[in-house]
Amino acid sequence: MGGVQKNDEKTTPLRANFAIVAPPSRELIDLECYEELLGQLASTTNGRVFRPDEADALESLLSAQTVRRVEHQAQPLWRWWVVLAALVALLSAEWIVRKVGGLP
Repeated sequence: MGGVQKNDEKTTPLRANFAIVAPPSRELIDLECYEELLGQLASTTNGRVFRPDEADALESLLSAQTVRRVEHQAQPLWRWWVVLAALVALLSAEWIVRKVGGLP
């Protein structure tokens, strides 16, 4: 890397230019559509193959589907003061029992 070339008692640093080129993506090498394979995948997964000229059918099929939405609501513990008080009481009791028993 940092070599030095000696020419008749002259010292000059060596220099080189290089470039790193990534290989082409395997996905972009072969862009052919394998309709037979698509048909097999569709039949295995109970699906259907759509051609570009069938985009309207795909659009109507997708718009007719319903989307199920699940919502989760987090409830902070301090909203229920009774639960919070019980938790603090249990932790305090455990700490007192450990100290009375001589445990760390």
